[in-house]
Amino acid sequence: MMRYLRQLVAIVLFGGALTIPAFGTIAYVQKASASADASGTSLAVTVSSTGAAALIVAMVKWEGANGSAPSVSDGTTSFTAATLKDHTNGDLHVQFFYLLSSNSGKTSITTTWSLARVYRRVHVYEFSYTGTASLDVEKQN
Repeated sequence: MMRYLRQLVAIVLFGGALTIPAFGTIAYVQKASASADASGTSLAVTVSSTGAAALIVAMVKWEGANGSAPSVSDGTTSFTAATLKDHTNGDLHVQFFYLLSSNSGKTSITTTWSLARVYRRVHVYEFSYTGTASLDVEKQN
């Protein structure tokens, strides 16, 4: 999955469309972000109205001790979590989440942590695609 996410980030950086066999043609639609330095358990990202059946990817970052499991939702559907990546110091954490087929018209993507955390960041990307979406393997780094 991380290989696909890297390719999606390349689309964001360089524009245009990319063909990936599992998806067909993928096109960047929008990006939005939210951040909070103070301690808290949730963070909402406001997005323009999402399209139907789009790929939504959320990159979630936070700081603090291990043990706080985040979840991401558009208010209707929970996103699938990729493997949590922890820095070797145990105080910095990053995790990707994705929704292969978004709900039309959503304007808020919310991340919720099981414990209060500081320095929270969430970046949300929306991609339209043709074909059938499936991610069955996550590449480990």
